[in-house]
Amino acid sequence: MSQARGILGMTMWAALLTALGFANWQASVIPIETAAIAAPNGAAAPTLESLENSPKLGESKVAIADLSQTLARPLFNANRRPRTTEAAIAKATEASAPPPPQATPPPAQLHLIGMMRNGSSKARALIRVENAPTAKWIDIGDEIAGWRLSEVNADHVVVEGSGQRVQLVLYPDKTR
Repeated sequence: MSQARGILGMTMWAALLTALGFANWQASVIPIETAAIAAPNGAAAPTLESLENSPKLGESKVAIADLSQTLARPLFNANRRPRTTEAAIAKATEASAPPPPQATPPPAQLHLIGMMRNGSSKARALIRVENAPTAKWIDIGDEIAGWRLSEVNADHVVVEGSGQRVQLVLYPDKTR
């Protein structure tokens, strides 16, 4: 029984190798189509002159003045605001209510830079003390500038010190 199984296995391997060899031979024999791709919707194919006059990589035919919205609202900025029109501004001012006051002011010397939560390790917060050149990773229970880190949440951390419990928000100017 095991000898028949071994012969059957060898036969299957030989058939597989033969099929792969045939596929490789077919791939080397069949000619490759190298004709130009037709332009969509019957448009004329690009000519050498049109390709030479098109903007090169790094060049732009857009004036800097046309980029005023890009300069006013930078793409990768935490303070980026949506494009506003007069109607949207009027609607926002009518509907806006003053934000609720925070129970205790956050410690002015601490700035939350980021948070890290890993499934197997403890949660940590990256906090910078004002006037310090770099930020420092703080584990829950550790102290920094007289404040002890007690919680790390999705968008804020809680620090405790001198009988106060204060939230440090990741984006303080963003309303919740």
